[in-house]
Amino acid sequence: MPLELSGRIVVITGAGSGIGRALALQAAREGMKLALADNDAAALRDVADEARVLGASVFQQSVDVRSRRELDEFARDVNKISGGVALVFANAGVMRAATSWLQSPEEWDLVLDVNVKGAVHTASAFIPTLLAQQKPSRIVFTGSTSAFSPRPHLVSYSASKHALWGIAESMHLELADIDGGKVGVSFLAPAGVKTPIADAPGAPQQDMVRGMLQNFGMPPEDLAEITFAALKEDRFWILPHPEFKAALEKRTAWVKTEQDPGK
Repeated sequence: MPLELSGRIVVITGAGSGIGRALALQAAREGMKLALADNDAAALRDVADEARVLGASVFQQSVDVRSRRELDEFARDVNKISGGVALVFANAGVMRAATSWLQSPEEWDLVLDVNVKGAVHTASAFIPTLLAQQKPSRIVFTGSTSAFSPRPHLVSYSASKHALWGIAESMHLELADIDGGKVGVSFLAPAGVKTPIADAPGAPQQDMVRGMLQNFGMPPEDLAEITFAALKEDRFWILPHPEFKAALEKRTAWVKTEQDPGK
């Protein structure tokens, strides 16, 4: 069965800015009802107002994805909205740049707790709802090409997205065996996107990453359009930056030949 979107609910964590904001506004253009979560209540309110201007029905709630309790409460509130849930974007994420052995334990905890545990909490809170529905639905994990091709000074971020890739693929295999795979999974893996994810203060490498994203990143609105087009094709892999595949092929050759790609 095709994935119907119009009139159904899209759940988006990290909806207050960046990719989450762009996904929310694209979903509004698709005629969906929006259930938006973020830990920044002011940013969330602004996005909700923008979506309402586009004609969308919006429910918003301040949520810290590190808390399974808060996500369970969010899911219970979303279940009261008519229309059924079509999409769940486990999108909330943070990035902290630093040399691997110098990064603080607090930054490691933040990145892994938000990017990995937060995504698992989101999916786990909504899967019972998705399985109980009659119509097909989909969970979308916002990953990164860093999951396949780690970059220096982004060790905690790369590690978190690599873990998320494994989680998404395992969950995809598990759900495929239930009720004919009615609940699908997608792994969205962009390269650089022009978002404020690197705007937090930190090590000098944080400034380098921030500048790279702002100068060379894909506009998040373009990413959202690509993502929704791919979702209508029932795809696990959503790869908005096809140029990254050359780096992936180089890494694969490294594994096959044991030849360091940097030499």
